[in-house]
Amino acid sequence: MASEEHAAEGATGYIVHHLTPLSVGEGFWTLHLDTLFFSAVLGALFIWFFKVAAEKATIGVPGTSQAFVEMIIEFVDQQVKDTFHGKSELIAPLGLTIFVWVFVSSLIAWFIIKSVIGLRVTEEEEYEGVDLSECGMEAYPEFVSQK
Repeated sequence: MASEEHAAEGATGYIVHHLTPLSVGEGFWTLHLDTLFFSAVLGALFIWFFKVAAEKATIGVPGTSQAFVEMIIEFVDQQVKDTFHGKSELIAPLGLTIFVWVFVSSLIAWFIIKSVIGLRVTEEEEYEGVDLSECGMEAYPEFVSQK
């Protein structure tokens, strides 16, 4: 079985096995299938969100998603104008794609971290101070009242 193989390899073999991407081919022509899958899902999510925002777009007061999309487009457009002074129709859309790609990837990572580990400490640790729970001592003992 797989667990017997990993037991023979030890902990290092087990970790290396689970950190190795699912791939086909060798060398330059290696296709990492798990990366391609998640890239396609992120791309579809990006296209769907911008499509929904475009369908709901109004001339008057913009909705939440329209305002968010306009804010992203204006931000990326300004960054491209400030950094690239040449003439190219490709730079701004490429910058927008990269920005949204990184934003959506980070957002998904934050949701996973929030659901698995959590982002906040407990109320008790918050009250006592995180330095006490993390390090086992007060950060500034000279300012702490003696009990």
